[in-house]
Amino acid sequence: MQRLFSLVLLAFLASCATPPPPPPPPARDLREELRRHGEWILVSPYGKLWHPNASEVGQGFVPYLSGGQWQLTPRGWSFEAKWPWSDVVFHHGRWLWTQDYDWLWSFDELHGLAFVDWRQGSEWVGWSPQPPIAPRAGAPAPERRWFYVKARHLAQDELVKYVLGGDEHVKAMQHSDDLAAGPFSGPGVDFVTTQGGLVGEADGGYRVPELAAPAPEPVVQPEAPRSNVEVEPAEKPARPEKPAPRKTRKKGKK
Repeated sequence: MQRLFSLVLLAFLASCATPPPPPPPPARDLREELRRHGEWILVSPYGKLWHPNASEVGQGFVPYLSGGQWQLTPRGWSFEAKWPWSDVVFHHGRWLWTQDYDWLWSFDELHGLAFVDWRQGSEWVGWSPQPPIAPRAGAPAPERRWFYVKARHLAQDELVKYVLGGDEHVKAMQHSDDLAAGPFSGPGVDFVTTQGGLVGEADGGYRVPELAAPAPEPVVQPEAPRSNVEVEPAEKPARPEKPAPRKTRKKGKK
């Protein structure tokens, strides 16, 4: 009886024991995930940089602009795009612009909402992808590219439709200031809401209003250059008059 009781007690204790935790998931190989979606190019002095396939991103691809939108999170603005590899290249690493290949991505394990620098004006928001740090001292600073939208368009889908160009881009750049890095990444929620880019909800959250994209500027075809030499149309030459036929006298019989 004593032995039976001990066996029952052991079985009960075994059933109450905490099961061992499951094994951790295997570490992601970010480089391997990108291999079939682009090519790795050796660029001095940065080493191997990744370039996405044009067949997937199309012509004119720009990181943190093409194929996605800025989404609000408790820690700031995060860029979410439509490609299966978006969570890798927009939340890890840095982007470098080059003359030969346009945009190239540099690998980094560090995770973040978006590795960009921000600017803000009275009605504009701008951002620029952060380039990788050159591994060699004295290397030339990479060229920075800035992109601006009206603050009310910041959270819109298909963001590329709202990006400013031409004189509007220059105006936004001249009247915007750098946003200091802090616990919240990007322009403040109150600013974007005041500009009409977000709408507050009763539960304390926010929604993105549906806003029509601005109409593209009409393309004005330049007039053909005019010559400074005036040319008068030539007059048709007068047709020469035909000479009158000569009259001949017929010889008669005498």
